[in-house]
Amino acid sequence: MIAEIYSGTVKVIFYGLVSHVYKIFLRFSLFALYFALVCTIGFSVICIKSLYEPSPIYSDEDFNTDFISLDLCKDCTSGDKNTDIVMNFFSGKEDLPQDLKLEILYEDSLTSLKKRMSQVGTTDRNEVFTKYEKMKSMSMSEFEEELVYDGVDIDKMFHFVPDTLDRSLLYEAVWSLYYLYGAPKIRFEPREKVFLYHFGIDAFYSPLKKELTLKQIYKHEKREYIFSLDNYFDELAHARQFDVAPCRSILLGTQGIIRSFFRSIARNIRFAYFEHKEFRGSVNTSKRILMMNEKTLNGSYQPEYSKEGTLEYEAHILIENTMKKRYQRIINYFLEEGY
Repeated sequence: MIAEIYSGTVKVIFYGLVSHVYKIFLRFSLFALYFALVCTIGFSVICIKSLYEPSPIYSDEDFNTDFISLDLCKDCTSGDKNTDIVMNFFSGKEDLPQDLKLEILYEDSLTSLKKRMSQVGTTDRNEVFTKYEKMKSMSMSEFEEELVYDGVDIDKMFHFVPDTLDRSLLYEAVWSLYYLYGAPKIRFEPREKVFLYHFGIDAFYSPLKKELTLKQIYKHEKREYIFSLDNYFDELAHARQFDVAPCRSILLGTQGIIRSFFRSIARNIRFAYFEHKEFRGSVNTSKRILMMNEKTLNGSYQPEYSKEGTLEYEAHILIENTMKKRYQRIINYFLEEGY
């Protein structure tokens, strides 16, 4: 009798658990089906809309029509404080604040110590690691005191607009391009706290926020920081893509990420095979370093910049080159008008 009661209780508990697990599985399946359906519909809408979007690439004929609305701007603004700081720097109106220069130096110093840790022997690595941890724990005021103690002159390291550039013309050209190419918000963030920086990305455009994020503004040469418009041109091209053809740009970007993912998998397999076959007895260091770089996600994404029809090729080869020509045309325009 007791055995029958026990057996019945076990069966009830068992069937109860099975029923509960089945309900959870059914709910999860319905949720997954609903999610897949929403994604499919959304992706289909994006695909259809992308067919009717205009090309973000300016043609030569567009130059003259744009100049009709181009006007001299004495005190341009984006309406956003952080954007104005970056834009006034690129346009030659105001140098970057001292606190941002300190952040640049701080982050570059940490990056330099990280590289040294991977290049030195065990004994030296411990010493470098100690320096790295000490600097990482510093506040900006402590870091500045350290620079003063070491005799570092920040003003001599950072170079603003060179004398070879006419600042008034530079101001007009840079702000004119900004308005013509979508007028996005610009965020300068040199610190590693931005998530995407950990993947080797030093600048990116967020189409949802319509915001450019830049890790680097200057061109870094040895221990000097040179004024350069390269990063400005680089990422403003992406702003143009998503401003004019957002659906098409999302499709191209998604395709690039998927290609890079599978390219990374293929190169990891190839690297493992190559290492097994080639590194028994002889080590081809240069080829090994190249393949180690290629098997990372960032390394696998690099071919997108030279492959026609990709988001990066369109931005940095087609749009950016047109932008640089337009920049020179705007300079010439203001010179001819006598500004």
